[in-house]
Amino acid sequence: MSRLGPCRPQPRRRRRTGGARGAQVGWCLPHEFGALIADLRANTPGAAGVVFSTHCQNDLGLSTANSLAGAAAGARQVECTINGIGERAGNASLEEVVMAINKRGRGPVQPYPTPAAGLCGRARET
Repeated sequence: MSRLGPCRPQPRRRRRTGGARGAQVGWCLPHEFGALIADLRANTPGAAGVVFSTHCQNDLGLSTANSLAGAAAGARQVECTINGIGERAGNASLEEVVMAINKRGRGPVQPYPTPAAGLCGRARET
């Protein structure tokens, strides 16, 4: 938490209900990333009403592990991509995250569709 500093509530017109924290440099280890999410949840005023999410890069092949560590630490949303395709080395792979939670996690996995979900069908048609 020392690198981020304390979280302070900011006056806003709208109440913020979500917050993403990414392993943007792609070199966090899972225990470090899980601790970061846990620290943010513990030290952010009003965190109980916020959906924390992860967005992890795969520079060292740890994006799925970091995403799962973030979810275990309380992130309720994992931002990922199909087959892990993304900038630089890619992002957490949707199929890996879903299957890991499905086989080893608690409760059902409910992928949230995005506007990009329709691209899969269009790509097959071309």
